[in-house]
Amino acid sequence: MKTQDHNFPNDPVIANRYQWDCVFPDGDIGKYGVGGQGLYISPATDTVVAYFCTSDGANQESTMARAIMKSLS
Repeated sequence: MKTQDHNFPNDPVIANRYQWDCVFPDGDIGKYGVGGQGLYISPATDTVVAYFCTSDGANQESTMARAIMKSLS
């Protein structure tokens, strides 16, 4: 079942599963914490985006991490 995560309005998210917050059809996965930290992993490109900030979550850090990853491919 595909769902839509509000942080990724243009990309379908397969689900929130396997302890990951987002699992994308292209194989990328993301895990996000409280306050703006997170990991975005692309097994296909062997790349990880790791970030930490002091945020209320409204700055869409996860959206930016996916945009960074897509710009590298």
